[in-house]
Amino acid sequence: MESEAMTVKNNLTFSNHVLPEQAFEMESRDLPDVSICLVNWNTCRMLKECLESIEKNIDTLNIEIFVIDNASSDGSADMVRREYPTVTLIENVENVGFSRANNQGINIARGRNIFLLNPDTIILPGALADMVSFLDTHPSTGAVAARLLNSDGSLQYSLRHFPDFLTPFTENTNLAEIPGIHRFSKRSRLMDWAHDTIREVEQPAGAAFMIKRKCIDTLGSLNSCYHMFFEDVDICYRIRRSGWMIFYLPNARIIHHGGQSVKKRTDMGTQFYRSLIKYFRFHRGRYSEFAIRTSMVGISIYCIAWSLVEFLRRPARGIVIGKSAINVIRAAFFRVPNRD
Repeated sequence: MESEAMTVKNNLTFSNHVLPEQAFEMESRDLPDVSICLVNWNTCRMLKECLESIEKNIDTLNIEIFVIDNASSDGSADMVRREYPTVTLIENVENVGFSRANNQGINIARGRNIFLLNPDTIILPGALADMVSFLDTHPSTGAVAARLLNSDGSLQYSLRHFPDFLTPFTENTNLAEIPGIHRFSKRSRLMDWAHDTIREVEQPAGAAFMIKRKCIDTLGSLNSCYHMFFEDVDICYRIRRSGWMIFYLPNARIIHHGGQSVKKRTDMGTQFYRSLIKYFRFHRGRYSEFAIRTSMVGISIYCIAWSLVEFLRRPARGIVIGKSAINVIRAAFFRVPNRD
């Protein structure tokens, strides 16, 4: 069950010297520059480090922070309550998923921009200010993405083209390197690009994604039909379809340790393919959903054939590839309701 949302209202006093239009401008200036939404599930230590990095790199921004805790059992909520009393904490009695939890924060956020941020991140100097400044100075831009770095400071490939019929394989680490798939994997992940210039992109990862409030008011919040995975793809598709642009900002650097919550789950593959099929159903229609399911079976058969060849050279590797391909075939027959 989602927590009740608190609504916040600003009361403005009008005098003979303040016109309603001026009062509206005054109210806008008083709103936070950015509302940061952190959805947490059992990442207490990293959440604390993330909050510390935000505090150190606020610069001159007016911010508000929401931590939405999805029924963690590691003391995350107690830590926030004890050490960050100015942070708005929303505690869920069950894990409601990434989309619904973020929407709880979005629904009560007051900022001109909404920053969806994973708790396994570290904000580096200037990142928040750069992202807010770009959105403020580019009216046709609906969202911006930071340059994500791995824990060792190396580039993290966090940008994608929108999903196609090879996505079940290009995003599977055991299948992405198979000949015939590898080339498409590099292209879909923009690995052939230096990542050192500002660039319009289709689908940045949702780990550090800032959206203009006007854009959300136009499109609506995250699609809560996705429990995990593809909610960021879904909103990026809706942003671009509505005429807004999305930009990648290389100077806004954020360390992303990556997948700390999902590593604790045993159903990642199931959730990924279930959400992928939903995405095709919602945005491409039933025929495309049938086509993606069919391609998952057909290309998996090719992968199984390749696994037999690989088995002759590296038996362990051949077995891993074969098992991964069989899992994709099984996923192709998942029953996926519109709502879980």
